[in-house]
Amino acid sequence: MKYCKKIIFLIIAVLTGMISLTSLSVKAQSSNIWQKVYSRSMQDDATSIKQTSDSGYIVCAVTNAGSALSVIWLLKLDKFGDTLWTKIYNWNANYIPKDIIETKDGGYAITGYTSSKMFLIKTNSFGDTLWRKFYGFGRGFSLTSDNKNCYVIAGEDGSPITKVKIVKTNLSGELIWEKIISDSISTTAIKVKMFNSNIYFVCGRYSIQFYRTYIFKLNTFGDSIKVKYFADSAFAISSFDLTNDNGFILGGNKTKEPVSIVLIKLDSLFNEIFRNIYSSNTNEYCIDILNIPNNKGYSILGFSVSGLGNLKFNVKRFDQFGSVIWENFYHYGEDSEPRQFQLTNDKGFVIAGYGNSNLGFPNVYIVKTDSLGNTSPVGISNYSTEIPNEFILYQNYPNPFNPKTNLKFGIPKSGFVTLKVYDILGKEAKTLVYENQPAGNYIVNFDGSNLSSGVYFYRLETNDFVQTKGMVLLK
Repeated sequence: MKYCKKIIFLIIAVLTGMISLTSLSVKAQSSNIWQKVYSRSMQDDATSIKQTSDSGYIVCAVTNAGSALSVIWLLKLDKFGDTLWTKIYNWNANYIPKDIIETKDGGYAITGYTSSKMFLIKTNSFGDTLWRKFYGFGRGFSLTSDNKNCYVIAGEDGSPITKVKIVKTNLSGELIWEKIISDSISTTAIKVKMFNSNIYFVCGRYSIQFYRTYIFKLNTFGDSIKVKYFADSAFAISSFDLTNDNGFILGGNKTKEPVSIVLIKLDSLFNEIFRNIYSSNTNEYCIDILNIPNNKGYSILGFSVSGLGNLKFNVKRFDQFGSVIWENFYHYGEDSEPRQFQLTNDKGFVIAGYGNSNLGFPNVYIVKTDSLGNTSPVGISNYSTEIPNEFILYQNYPNPFNPKTNLKFGIPKSGFVTLKVYDILGKEAKTLVYENQPAGNYIVNFDGSNLSSGVYFYRLETNDFVQTKGMVLLK
């Protein structure tokens, strides 16, 4: 009877906030693979990611700054995904960033659009704005640079029937030339790639009932050297890359249901070498594509849609003939949609996009994999660049939960941190953190899918601090 009263007291205590609990996963100890979630507002979405010269990453995201105003959120991460600094760029207007690159001075350049204007923003290595330029009506979608003389932006103009817009600037953002590629059909540029500093390749879509595909070859002055239109309506491009044989690899979708990923290989003269369609029992969409150096094949980033309508990141790895070598899926929350990925210097991949939180709000979601697409469970992430004045362990939220909840804690100085979960009998259920952590504020997602309903306790311990809280898992 006394034992039952104790159980009832513990449940009431947890529900009223007297006690609380959570657990988390951490980055793998054996290799640099991880998944992390970064939250600032109720609407966060990573649009671009690049590995930087220090082996870390720069992430460009769009976030809310009160009401419905969309602003740029820049996150600098180390190689383990921990936040080094963040910046918010709020000019009291909607700014939608689409692509970011690291520049030769260690800073960054960002393109996108605000209202109906194409922009280019230059920052220093700490994200401080150096200048901001506009190039008339239009939207910037893709950015490249030779890091010597110029930036090149590809996108579309702002006309009712959109046209391809290509802008070339010097390294100070001053306009060198602007090209509008006009036609009687709606046309947009999706991606631009530079070859030997003086040739630009642009891929995109044009619309005649269905989306179709084109590829342009431009000289250093923006004049067309060669153009190929894909007249068939069965393929709509999402991205492309240059290949080792001076050809091209195109990734996109079969435009009619069921939607499937399509891979097309072209030679240097735009002749089609092969076209592969990868059918699935779900709709699958291509977002980005990469050539793997040294004739190692290709990789496509996309997302799949389950029968329930839920989205997952999807990476497919192909050999040089287009045969699938492996495929992996990644998700956080009910829906996860990717925007961009890149090869890393350890031959893995880093992927950026969004994943829905437990409350249904999109958060920035970054996945780092090894060369085979393996990663670790979603783990601990910095949620603020501020350093707390004292140790603090917050109540998990939501509580009760089923099966996921979030935990925040702060440590004012670096040190060895452990976080362990125990059941109501004091038996260890899971080790969540067991590593050195720098000073900072952290947030963790805990998934109790493999645990039974009941009261659990988590214990945060450092050299100078110990605290235990609890939570209720109700299934």
